[in-house]
Amino acid sequence: MRPRPESEAAPGRLPTEVGSPLGDQGSTLRVQVITDSTAAIPADLRAAHHIVSVPLNVVMGHESISEDNLDEVDFYEHLAHGDPPATTTQPPLDRMRAALAAPAARGQDTVGVFISADLSGTFSAATLAREMVLAEHPQATIELIDSRTAAMHLGLGVLAAAKASQAGACVADVVATAHSTLARTRILFIPATLEYLRRGGRIGGAAALLGTLLRITPVLTTADGLAAVYKKVRTRARAVSEMLAAFSADIASRGLEEVVVEYSREEAAASDLARLAHERCGRLPRILPIPAVIGVHVGPGAVALVWTTRD
Repeated sequence: MRPRPESEAAPGRLPTEVGSPLGDQGSTLRVQVITDSTAAIPADLRAAHHIVSVPLNVVMGHESISEDNLDEVDFYEHLAHGDPPATTTQPPLDRMRAALAAPAARGQDTVGVFISADLSGTFSAATLAREMVLAEHPQATIELIDSRTAAMHLGLGVLAAAKASQAGACVADVVATAHSTLARTRILFIPATLEYLRRGGRIGGAAALLGTLLRITPVLTTADGLAAVYKKVRTRARAVSEMLAAFSADIASRGLEEVVVEYSREEAAASDLARLAHERCGRLPRILPIPAVIGVHVGPGAVALVWTTRD
């Protein structure tokens, strides 16, 4: 497997994210918002809102490759045919520590919002790194949030927190904004197969489906920090219909703030879903790739609809 050259940024990612300068506006923010690469926030939004992202690693064969240096073609080829299968690891502790130490050294408060602790050891790494940074900077304020989810469900919470920071919010208000947004955000996704979730042990409440894989197409969500069943249907077309019905009912009663479509490898399916969502809400969702670390567990061919309501 060939990692992406260090001089070349992966699509949707900044060339160097941890320890890089934030620019004049970023350095004067009261609160620095930090997340991990599973949040799926593209480079333009991270830059605009001064978000620091700590990448997780993907292990392919004997190589552990930082997600921000991963070659997507190689990744999906290994995912389909690699032996041993691809796996994931949390960020190295020194990289997480560097991300938390930089704002503390600048005198900024920090809010870190990370992937569910039941899906990854990232939150545990952040907790340990926080203690190390506080030993060096006892005056620092570092608040950590276990999002209990991943992908753009996490990402929309991070973006809302970062926007609150840019508006001048204090650390308590940034934390409250993240929690509020996460609570108002929903993710529904359709994997092509449950095999990848089964391999990685992230299947949670969806484990009951394993004996019926040939007879159903599940619509999944996240609950209690893991994948869970939202609806069991017979075909993918019906699964998409159920996803859109849930979306329509939710925004009809609570309004719509944000909507995103995500995909792993099959962008055409995401475009179709975005078009159908547009017909329901009058807004064209942004289409984003599912991060490789999430792709390891949902497999190629997955599609997701993520939205945040106003109420």
